Amino acid sequence: LFNAYKKKCGTPSKQAALDAKCGESKVHLFKSICKGLDAHQDTPVEILHVVLLGFIKYMWRDLVQNQLKDKDDKKALLISPLTSFDVSGLNISPLAGRTLVQYSGSLTGHNFWAIAQAAPFVIYDLVARDCFDTWIALSKLVPLIWQPEIREITVHVETIEKEIQHFLLCAARWTSCWFNKPKFHIFVHLPEHIWQFVPSILFATEAFESFNVVIRAKNVHFNRQAPSRNIARAFAQ
Repeated sequence: LFNAYKKKCGTPSKQAALDAKCGESKVHLFKSICKGLDAHQDTPVEILHVVLLGFIKYMWRDLVQNQLKDKDDKKALLISPLTSFDVSGLNISPLAGRTLVQYSGSLTGHNFWAIAQAAPFVIYDLVARDCFDTWIALSKLVPLIWQPEIREITVHVETIEKEIQHFLLCAARWTSCWFNKPKFHIFVHLPEHIWQFVPSILFATEAFESFNVVIRAKNVHFNRQAPSRNIARAFAQ
């Protein structure tokens, strides 16, 4: 397909050449080569990047870098309750409020998971009502999505569908600018994938990305000119 239009100039001519090439092909371009595999239905919503590194990241950065921009007094009011927040029921380390605010653009999924649980209790007097309602709706979704065990799948899926619609409604009431991001549209398919792959924590990639630390530990000792070869040799020793 690339060769069909690589020598063409201008978008119209490239599109025409691509359409002509697609018309010549007898095989559907998007047809799966594996029987029984539907790439759309069998590829689950990736909750790490859609929820933690998606919605929560967008909203937290908007809060710190936009709504509280140049408002050091309000940032101090955000840092203090974050630092003193009681996390005994969350099974996580105490929150570093200053770090979560100062480095709001460089946080990890684990940080955003903690923020999702704590935010409604520390931002209620710092944001507008529509923004606060959106945070509450999202915080209610997080424990539902990260359920390690589902006893009543029908009830669970119906609850998640209802809460997703409520979250989208709150987000739309607050601001419609979020909906130019595809993650808001991908998110509505999560209940279908929970039906198929229950529970969603089983296909969460943060469990697999935790192994990156092993690869990183090997790669840090090389000059990065041939990382794949060097890492393979290190593991082979």
